[in-house]
Formats: sequence, C-alpha cells, structure tokens
Amino acid sequence: MSHLEKAKQLERRWMARLGGQGRCTIGILCSDDCVIQRNIYLKELGPSLSHSGGSPRLIFPSRGSVSEMMDTLHALLVPGGDDIDPELYGGDPTLPHWTIDRPFDDFEIECVRLAFERRMPLLGICRGEELINVAVGGTLVDDIKTVHPESLKHFYTLVVKRREQRRHAVHGLKIDPQSRLASWIGTEPVTVNSMHHMCIDKVSSLLRATAWADDETIEAVENPRSPWQGGVQFHPEWLRLENPLFQKIFDGFVEDGERFRTGTLF
Repeated sequence: MSHLEKAKQLERRWMARLGGQGRCTIGILCSDDCVIQRNIYLKELGPSLSHSGGSPRLIFPSRGSVSEMMDTLHALLVPGGDDIDPELYGGDPTLPHWTIDRPFDDFEIECVRLAFERRMPLLGICRGEELINVAVGGTLVDDIKTVHPESLKHFYTLVVKRREQRRHAVHGLKIDPQSRLASWIGTEPVTVNSMHHMCIDKVSSLLRATAWADDETIEAVENPRSPWQGGVQFHPEWLRLENPLFQKIFDGFVEDGERFRTGTLF
C-alpha cells in the first residue's frame, strides 16, 4: 500500500467518526514513514479532532507541494515526535538527542511559516510547540536533565513506551488567565502529562509564554497578534481520555479552523 493510499485509509476511518461533513479540514504534519508505520503520535490525534467536528488530513512530504497542500487546509496541527536538529536554533550537538531528521524538520518549518503568513490556526503539541518556536526564531534547551539538573522530571521512559501510561498527569500547570489556553480550559489548578527531554529556552519575539510547569518550564506559547496560533508542551490528545477538560483544546482549535474557513476569524 502506498503512502497516499495508507493516508486516505486513515482519513476515511477518522471521517467515519464524524458521521457527515466536518466543520473544517485540519492538516496533521507527519513524515512519510510515520504514515506507513501509524506512528504512536498519530494514535489519538485524528480521533481528538474528529470528536470535535474537524476533518483530519495527513500532510507529508511525498503528498505534494507545501503550498498546494496548505491550500486545502483551514488549520494546521504540528504533533510530537523526535528531536529537532540543534543546528536550526544554535543548540549544542554534543548534548543528548534522539533521532534527528533534518529534511523533515525543514518540511515542517516551511509549513509552519506559511501558516504564519496566512494567519491560519496553528496548534503544536510537544515537539510541535518547540518546532513552532524554532520556526520563528526561538531557541530550545537541548536536554533539560543536563542543562537544568535541578528541574522536575519531564521525561518518563515508561510513559513514552506504554500507551496506557500516556494519559496519566505528573506535574502541575500554571496558566496565564489572559491566554487562549485559559479561554479553552480555564485557570483552575490542573495537572498534565510529560514526555519530553527538551523544552523552549528563548521564546521567539513573535510568541509569548502562556503556561508553565511547577519548575517554570514553559508549557505553552501563543502568537499575541494571532492568538489562535500556538502550542503546548503536554499531550492533550492523551490527557482527554482521563480528563474531558482537555478535549476543549481541540474543540477550540476546530472552532478556530471553522472560523478561518468562513472568513470570520479576523
């Protein structure tokens, strides 16, 4: 089965959950290999979007040109995944890094920058939040444990390897009450999951931090000029399985996509 055939098979499965036409089309960035292997990062993303009324579409390098693919979308989701090439943000290549795929980094960055140009709704999750920050000039902490040994534990091996563990929250979250995230899930004390060894260091001048872990690690950012563009460090697609509050992030994101489609977002 080809990459395109596999992608369409997954999309049909997600669309079947809608029982009809979606409110908007939301692209999920992924690599060609990710499509074939049904990467764990895609496991709950499609259902999270379709549950809120969105029509998920996989956007991967061999599917077509970035511009043409982006023309079919009303919102863009940048999911979790492997590490970002430290060369892209002036990082230290000698510190611990997971698998790096520079051509895919470049593909995602091109998509994100085009989303910024078009003021398209944009949601990054974990690596996705980090990549959005890098795409518009921000930097990252290469390895939290090495650079900030006094910080909380943010990477849990069993959580990453075992799907059933991914929904479990491990640390608190402080949310800026004036943020888009607060408009979606409020500012009451809440706990989130954690599956990352990197995090945002310097926030891009085009973004602002809007949520923090108990150790002040940045857990969310948004574009103050277009607050429907941003990202979170945690994984709401898994958290929603234990706490329905986190489905509201996808509800809000799909609503932004629908407003983009109808020309009422800005």
